Amino acid sequence: MDRMPDDEALRTRLQGTARSAPAAAGTLSVSLRRPGLDAVVDVRGGAPLHAASSIKLCILVSALRAFESAVEGLDSVIAGSTLRHHLAAMVTYSDNDAANVLIEHLGMDRINAEMSQVVGLSAETRLVRRMGDAASAFAGRDNTATANDLTLLLHRLRAGACLGPEGTKEALRILRLPKRGEAAEYAIIARSAPAESSSLVASKSGYIPSSLVDDYGEAAGTYLDAALVESPSGGWWCLAVAVNGCRDDEAALDAIEEVARLSWDAARPW
Repeated sequence: MDRMPDDEALRTRLQGTARSAPAAAGTLSVSLRRPGLDAVVDVRGGAPLHAASSIKLCILVSALRAFESAVEGLDSVIAGSTLRHHLAAMVTYSDNDAANVLIEHLGMDRINAEMSQVVGLSAETRLVRRMGDAASAFAGRDNTATANDLTLLLHRLRAGACLGPEGTKEALRILRLPKRGEAAEYAIIARSAPAESSSLVASKSGYIPSSLVDDYGEAAGTYLDAALVESPSGGWWCLAVAVNGCRDDEAALDAIEEVARLSWDAARPW
């Protein structure tokens, strides 16, 4: 889809948000896509980021590809729970144990190959360590993503290009589930929806608070949220917004919330 004048106005406002955020809020990255593949708004959208739990989007798609290929059924038992349960826990609670069960079961090489060869993500989005492996992150071996890749994954998921009809339906169902525990606090795009909105939001966030710097090193101070928003009228858009390197978590979350608010406002006529 060609960029429209309103898209450029939104880009200008988001660039202003990035410039006006205090240095302690970290570095802001934004990507917003509508049904056309080009990033409508791209503020550092291709910059590599510490992925935190946003990388679980890749695990979700890879696991459902295994289900669709009849390698696994959704009610197949893996490490004491069903595949369906592991997927829901990984997304709704951002459960690292569930994610690690799936990483072990699928294999990092398979997940990375499918994200590159099937979804078309860049080499900047890579799963290289288990979730919660602070020692690897501290040593500089961390999972990475870009804002543009996160919106591309959601865009291709919505378009049915990652999975077949049944897998796509299940992925969106899981991503639309209400988030629980800490995951609910950081589902910022969904929480920023206008009060009158009846849009469906399919999302996954990630977070490593700055207070964990002694454990995670430079990966600490990371917040991301990525969402596919579908309106009752049939319109849809994908947004990923991230902060890396923050020293003031509240300022970082404020910046992400401002991006989400501006995006919701811009999306009203879509």
